[in-house]
Amino acid sequence: MSSTLVMEGDARRSPLDNRPSNGLLARIRRALKLRRDYHHLENLPDYLLDDIGITRADLRAAHRRVF
Repeated sequence: MSSTLVMEGDARRSPLDNRPSNGLLARIRRALKLRRDYHHLENLPDYLLDDIGITRADLRAAHRRVF
C-alpha cells in the first residue's frame, strides 16, 4: 500500500499518521530505543559510567522504573 505525503505547514507527514495506532507505534519505538540505550550503557566499563556520573545501581533502578 502506498501513501502520498501531505504538506501541512513546513512538516511533511503521511495521511497514515492520523491512525489511532500511531501512539502505540511511538510507544513501541520509544521502548526499543530505551532498551537499546540501557544495554549500551550496561556494557560500558565502570570508569566510563563514573565519567558520566551514573552507577550500575542507577542503571538498574532506571531500568526497573521504565520497563
